[in-house]
Amino acid sequence: MHAVKKKHVIEYGYMWPLRWFSSEGHLICPFFVYRNLLPPIDRFVSNGLNFKGKVCISDDIYGVFNAPLLITDGGVMFVFCRSTLLRGMLRKGKNLHLDCPEYTVTSGSYKGSKVAIVTNPFKEITNIKDLLDEYRS
Repeated sequence: MHAVKKKHVIEYGYMWPLRWFSSEGHLICPFFVYRNLLPPIDRFVSNGLNFKGKVCISDDIYGVFNAPLLITDGGVMFVFCRSTLLRGMLRKGKNLHLDCPEYTVTSGSYKGSKVAIVTNPFKEITNIKDLLDEYRS
């Protein structure tokens, strides 16, 4: 194995000493590894639709990261939350009532899957108050 010059990851003005880009441009993060060579979602595009419906979280393994990615049963395979507010809060078995933009995965190991992207949880997760109340109790 040969040495690779590190290219540090900088997000929100902070350098992450335990995350870097390889010389091939791949993100290296010792906090997680993927079962498949490709990450679950590499890129996605808007399909111009809004997803409105109920999903149940079937896997929350990526729910503790800065931007939670939840695997769900329902009309979309994934719910991606662009909010650190929900990090670690939305757990397996919880139902989410969504009204948010829908996207399609264009590359990665789940190419073709549907993703609901939540940018404002207080507007787009219509049962957020109940979920927060339950989390606090």
